Amino acid sequence: SYIKETDITAPYFLNARKEYAYYTRTVEGLSYAIHARRGEGGLGPEEILLDENERAEGKKHFDVADVDPSPSEKLLCWSFDENGDETYDAVVQDIATGKELDRITRIDSGIVWGDDQTIFYMKMDEAHRPFQLWRHTLGDAAEKDVLLYEEKDEEFWPGIDITVDHRYLTLATGTSDTSEEWIMDLTEPEPKLRLVAERDEGVEYSCDYREGHLYVLNNADERNFKVDVVKIDDMDGTRKPWKPLVNKSGEKVFGGSPDVSLSSVSCYRTFMVVYGRQDGLQRGWIVDTLPGAVEAMDVHQLEFPEEACDFGEGANCIYDTDVVRLSYSSMIQPPTCYDYNVKERKLTVVKEKEVPHYDKSKYEVYRTKIKSHDGAMVPVQFVYRKGNEPGPPKNAPMHLYGYGSYGMNEDPSFSSGLLPMIDRGVVHCVANIRGGVRDG
Repeated sequence: SYIKETDITAPYFLNARKEYAYYTRTVEGLSYAIHARRGEGGLGPEEILLDENERAEGKKHFDVADVDPSPSEKLLCWSFDENGDETYDAVVQDIATGKELDRITRIDSGIVWGDDQTIFYMKMDEAHRPFQLWRHTLGDAAEKDVLLYEEKDEEFWPGIDITVDHRYLTLATGTSDTSEEWIMDLTEPEPKLRLVAERDEGVEYSCDYREGHLYVLNNADERNFKVDVVKIDDMDGTRKPWKPLVNKSGEKVFGGSPDVSLSSVSCYRTFMVVYGRQDGLQRGWIVDTLPGAVEAMDVHQLEFPEEACDFGEGANCIYDTDVVRLSYSSMIQPPTCYDYNVKERKLTVVKEKEVPHYDKSKYEVYRTKIKSHDGAMVPVQFVYRKGNEPGPPKNAPMHLYGYGSYGMNEDPSFSSGLLPMIDRGVVHCVANIRGGVRDG
């Protein structure tokens, strides 16, 4: 078998104190995960936060969604579904004693901590669509919870998150081609939601916070998306205060290239990570800035061992840092967790998923483009066992896969489930057919 059942995720720290290292592990023969942490900077004894196996015992269905320690790391809130209808309850427990302190019932799966006494959550309507944002104070009856937002347009689906510095609660609502965001400053005595920019049909945007500004990824007048900046004090609910992200010379940093499309931006105190695609391949760019400054001081591209790969953000919970955690894999590289030092421009392996009996050197990837019936060039990736001759084996059976719809992409990622087929001489092929957003 190529599956290792007893495994552990890469540990991560919840904040700059770095007192506890959090991780999830699985055990051979057990059906559910175990959530745990180690104190003393990750060197202390294991402390089990939640054993899903114990909680699931005797139940026909059990699904855990969010598992979130509080800002002080003394409390744990986790949401679960016991009926299979994706309606969740959230439990708050004391980590030291395991005692249940509070429970919120019949909500959406996602929860966000404010301080140790405040939890934000979403309620769902009859169509099972999240539509209301509520604030709950620990210990209060549910009748005292405060309604903060209601999405009345049934085509829009809202969701909540929090910025890395834990200062702003964000509420993003949208359809497939239109979006709108609100932010709430949790440091204010009486926090209130503020509109970033009102919805405008066909305009999509998302934003992240750093140093008194929002960096807004958007497609207003730019099909492949661009990055604008707005000072939070200047926000007026429209796009008028937005200004392009520029470098020291006043030149726009992103936008205007037919070969580059952008998908998201993540902000930290002295840098940002902008994710997107170039020539159809996943790419990431580090934008260096100075504390308190808006302009880009330098931009460099993330470099990985293989050009054709699948990567994204890992667990990043520290705002004032020089390191960003990334997840990575390719068609022959098992999932790998990296820490990237933006100053040294260096990748460090934190954990590579162990795949029993797998030898990467016995496999090879071949990339090419094949002309479609109308002349369009379709990117294709092949993976196969190496033979005596370079390139894919001739006259071998082939397993061809392609999906193109809803703007989704099939990126070259690792799948241990395909290895038995490939070991038998089958060439696995992924065609990036149209219907995704591979080329913007």
